[in-house]
Amino acid sequence: MNNDPKIKDFKSSEDLVIFLNLIIELSLKHFNRFNMYYDELSEKSIKTLSEITNIETNKITDSSFKEILLSSMNMKLYSENRQKHRLRYMDYKSLEDKMNFVGGQLLNLLADRTKKGGVSYWRFREEIKKLQERENTKLLDLTGLDEKLRYELNKLYSERNYTHHMTDAKFIEWENYRKNQLNEHGLKMFEYWPTEKIEVNVFEYVEVEWLWQFYLVQIEFKKSVRNVIQQMKKDYSILFKKSIQIQKKYNDVMNCSHFEISMNGIERHLGKKK
Repeated sequence: MNNDPKIKDFKSSEDLVIFLNLIIELSLKHFNRFNMYYDELSEKSIKTLSEITNIETNKITDSSFKEILLSSMNMKLYSENRQKHRLRYMDYKSLEDKMNFVGGQLLNLLADRTKKGGVSYWRFREEIKKLQERENTKLLDLTGLDEKLRYELNKLYSERNYTHHMTDAKFIEWENYRKNQLNEHGLKMFEYWPTEKIEVNVFEYVEVEWLWQFYLVQIEFKKSVRNVIQQMKKDYSILFKKSIQIQKKYNDVMNCSHFEISMNGIERHLGKKK
């Protein structure tokens, strides 16, 4: 029995059905928003590549984008046109921020490996394993994850850890980049470093290659998320003993009743709600 009011106890298979039900619901909500932003990114990327290369947009797809891009980058036409398609820094960052925020929520829901207090599909798998061992029963075949899906979950877990923290690994590379600048430019850039003056770079534009790399990353991320959501649905159908049905219920206005979830959640997280 867990006496911590911030930690969810799983006492039965019904508790785990509820747990997975809500994870799927929230994942689909986030994934719907992600897909809207993804479509915006895809349209922008394909249109821009088409304008640079003169390749018709209907010939550029998610699956063909990388191949077309790589083959085009060595052409004279690409070199001549790429500078005409710089993106305003804040326009690029606005799209990046939107997708990274909702992508971060999906990473948490699918891959967070916090054993206590972290709601995720990985936690669901751990909790059902413990319940099966405790009750000597088999609710779900825990060996059912094929190698490809294990790879997807491990990749999402690594991505979550990397993107959610300013890790030593990133810091070391940042420091090395700055030291390389010193070696290349010497006193033209800094007399000494560090000093009492801290420079913060501000940009007006980004080169178009920033758009390409972001789009290619999101293509792969979308595939991984979709695969894990499909596995969650399969697990849920097994536990519920019926085929899962996803129904979208459209409402005119989202009222403020949802505030209760956040406010009570904050109170419970701070230990003020038992």
